[in-house]
Amino acid sequence: MFWVVSCTIIAFIIMNLPFIYVLLVVHGRKGLSYLWGYAPNQFLFPMLVFPFASFSTFVCIYTLINRVGPKMPVGTLGRWFADNWIASMLLGISIVSLVCIAVYFRSAMSLDKLEPKYANRALDAIKQINTETARLSDKERKEFLDKMIKNAKSDAAILQPPPLDDTNAFDTWIFGLPPDVYLQIVQNPDLTLRLKLMNPPIHALNMLQILIGLFISFGALFSIFLCYLATKQLQFNGDNIPELREAINAAFFALFFFGFYPVFYHQQRIDIEMYVGGDNTVLQGFFSGVTITLLLVILRYLDPQNRDFSAGLLTLIRFSPAAIVVVGVLMQTFFPQLTRRLIGSGTDWGVQMIFVLLFIPLSSFWAYSIWPRH
Repeated sequence: MFWVVSCTIIAFIIMNLPFIYVLLVVHGRKGLSYLWGYAPNQFLFPMLVFPFASFSTFVCIYTLINRVGPKMPVGTLGRWFADNWIASMLLGISIVSLVCIAVYFRSAMSLDKLEPKYANRALDAIKQINTETARLSDKERKEFLDKMIKNAKSDAAILQPPPLDDTNAFDTWIFGLPPDVYLQIVQNPDLTLRLKLMNPPIHALNMLQILIGLFISFGALFSIFLCYLATKQLQFNGDNIPELREAINAAFFALFFFGFYPVFYHQQRIDIEMYVGGDNTVLQGFFSGVTITLLLVILRYLDPQNRDFSAGLLTLIRFSPAAIVVVGVLMQTFFPQLTRRLIGSGTDWGVQMIFVLLFIPLSSFWAYSIWPRH
């Protein structure tokens, strides 16, 4: 188990390198305090949730490879994957690398990736728009923002920036843009790359962060697949192979913790796309939440003992993580102001500390429950 703990620590450090660099080198403590709520998927998830997700994944892989795999008959599909798990991980690296390339060129980045002067201007632009719409009703504000976004996109499409080698002329031009047009510029993937608006080290560290996060999530999906194969090929009845039950539980919690990321990412896009528009909708977040919940229920059902609902309170406890995901998705879908206050742009350090104090003890208990006992 030494390598499980070591890999968890190493992954945690790599995932939080962007946060460390942002805090110590680029934006500083004050700048980070303003940017924190606009990127919960970049700061809160890696620091708070990811350690538990990676630990659960590594525990599951360790249990499957070392304790369940040798029990499967030679020549079966499950045994082949257990024996050749390194090849599967190499395939995972190849897949997530391609995803990272797509993200690099086609994904709009959160505001913390910008150079400090451009990030500060983006925050000022949002503040100006909020001030301008503060006295409008919800319906009037939505109509105002929809019209503003439509006009801003048209204006941004015909802009002709000055040469980038003349820094003073470029800064004068970009800082002179209206707030709505400026936000269109800094949220356009092509323009942020071409105009060199992002801080290069932060951008590079963010790509490394995405690579590690996706790679370990691939490991979680591989573990779920191997758990399914093992239950079929070992005729698992809930009692005959305690190691497999431990692996299923670890896979369940790995998926549960990774399930927070779509919620955090969706919140980040909601908070910025209300000013710039986009393709994000509540249906996307709802669909991802439903998918994760269904997978969690299926994982629980792999253990026959979880199919007995006569256990009452014990059954509710076993399925409680899935219920938490459902509640989170429903809150974000129907009460966006509440999730914005909890993890988004409307949060503050007090709210975040309450969330942390509730999350860590409960997650630590779950992490302890999947530690191999045999």
